[in-house]
Amino acid sequence: MPDNPHILCVGHVVVSMNHLLKEGLPPEDKKQGSVYLLKIATVICAWGENGAIAYQDQVGVVKAPSYPPDEIVDTLGAGDTFLAATIFYLSRGKSLQESIDFGCRIAGAKVGARGYDIVEKAYNQLERKPS
Repeated sequence: MPDNPHILCVGHVVVSMNHLLKEGLPPEDKKQGSVYLLKIATVICAWGENGAIAYQDQVGVVKAPSYPPDEIVDTLGAGDTFLAATIFYLSRGKSLQESIDFGCRIAGAKVGARGYDIVEKAYNQLERKPS
């Protein structure tokens, strides 16, 4: 976690130091800003072939493995795919653990094919819907 509290996560949305100022935090109180950040932030880090790790104050640290395909075809956008899938699941009320695991599964499917057409198919398979 950086010492610089000028950028922070509120819920799952990145905002600037202005949020702290609107909440009444004096701009000179950066240490308190860092503590505030840790209480409200959801921190999600994708580690590619090493899976992902996430943190919420009320949950603690959770981890998910990677789900590599048999053959790596196209890694372009895999990180964005992971984050989009994770945020999608979080927005559906899933737990942080379920969400990063889902993100890893969708990102794993994405790197096994060129482009993004595989993402919908992987989602349907994970949700047990006909493709």
